[in-house]
Amino acid sequence: MNLHFSKELRDSLFKLDPRSMLAFRTLFSVALLVDLIHRFVNTKYFFTESGVFPKAIWEKIYGYKPYYWSFHFNDVDWVIWTVVGAQVVLAVCVVIGYRLRTTLLISWIFLLSMNLSNPLLTYGGDKLSPGLLLIAGLLPLTFAQRKKAAGGPLSYLGGLLILTQMTILYIGAGEAKVWQTYWMTGDALHNALNYNLLVKPFGVWFSQFDSILKVLSLATPWAEIILPMLFWVPSWGGRIRAVAILGVLGLNFGIFLMLDVGYFMFYASPGLICLLPPVFWDSISPITERAQRWLLRPGFSLGNRFSLWVTNETKAVDASLESEPRPLGAMGRVQAAVMVWLVLVIAISGLEGMHAFKRVDWPKAVWNSVRTPNLYQNWGLFSNPDTNLMWYVGKAELNNGKLVDIIQGGESLSYPRIRKRPSLFVSSFRWRLAFAKANKHKKFKEIRQAIAANVARKWNDEHSPDEHVKSLKILKMSKVLSDTFAYRRRWKLWATWDGSSG
Repeated sequence: MNLHFSKELRDSLFKLDPRSMLAFRTLFSVALLVDLIHRFVNTKYFFTESGVFPKAIWEKIYGYKPYYWSFHFNDVDWVIWTVVGAQVVLAVCVVIGYRLRTTLLISWIFLLSMNLSNPLLTYGGDKLSPGLLLIAGLLPLTFAQRKKAAGGPLSYLGGLLILTQMTILYIGAGEAKVWQTYWMTGDALHNALNYNLLVKPFGVWFSQFDSILKVLSLATPWAEIILPMLFWVPSWGGRIRAVAILGVLGLNFGIFLMLDVGYFMFYASPGLICLLPPVFWDSISPITERAQRWLLRPGFSLGNRFSLWVTNETKAVDASLESEPRPLGAMGRVQAAVMVWLVLVIAISGLEGMHAFKRVDWPKAVWNSVRTPNLYQNWGLFSNPDTNLMWYVGKAELNNGKLVDIIQGGESLSYPRIRKRPSLFVSSFRWRLAFAKANKHKKFKEIRQAIAANVARKWNDEHSPDEHVKSLKILKMSKVLSDTFAYRRRWKLWATWDGSSG
């Protein structure tokens, strides 16, 4: 009786539903593909030696550390284009499921290399995506892999692994906020929605509802801590976990509507969906069955093929296989060992990111083993949005004599704060990251010069010679946000560029 209960408990906590894994695999792989296509389009500005962060600057800032490595450094531009293009091809293979485990693991190595080659452009999603790629490579995502795992330890370790990752992520994010001033006073979201560098139109509109924002600010940190804890509650047939996951997904969606946080939500949400219990899919089965009938209608060959693929991918493992798990072979034992190691690394590094081990001096070998695969996690996103506002003016003189703001897409020069994201940052959120990280490394003037050169370069690539940039001055503007006092606007020269300098 105890053994039966123990298996039931393990199943409810750690066994992943095939439908959840299929949804995770599909959504995550599509997000990865779109992300990499976007990076490929901007390879010239972001990853080549003439881009915003060449290797010479990288070496000056970071120097030699065993956990900083990359094969994305190359003086020849076409080699970099080829490497990034190969990543896009690998992402396509992941989407269609071609040699899935192999392509997932190779994609993981390539993505680590890309992120480490340009820390200037990495954000929360770029910390999460390599970890999820590695986890996905270890999960039994396909029917054949699930059949091979056959209810054995790999099935449970996979569930434990992704459960640990998603729990640490959101608890870490909540813990970073919970005792911070502006979250406790209820002003954090009001401040965040006035960051014109990343606020979306819906966020601008929503910023007028101060009373709602105050309640949400007070509730958000606790929701990020409490809801992930409920992922570990197996009772009520999995409904508690399902409700908690849907709550966090709702939080993700709200942030996505209001703020530009890159691809973070598109990576985190599939990870949450992977944990949805069978009761969720069973409860929406009338909707999925209706959708399947629509896909199977006569004459819709693409829908027929997609429906057949979904049916094959979500086939349940035979009951006899579940009752008689196969013993682990040599590769299975290696896979299990890697899973256990990852659970420990994610848990320990996540707690380290929350400053839970303030007095622990980790041995260098242990620290390097965590940092080398880039698995260190510190989820301090929006830890304390304050009242210091900042924006940029890209004052460019064109060959035709006009003065325009090329950061705002060629609009007339205007120095007051504009309540919308700059056109440059809308084209890719990684431009915003480059500006922000350059401020972090403010003593390295070369970074700002490289960014200014590539802002002008991007403009010139998109306009006729008559409208090319002759000279560029990027001004950093700042002001204190206040509803009761008109604080003075300040500015300083952030970077300059002229045609003769590159």
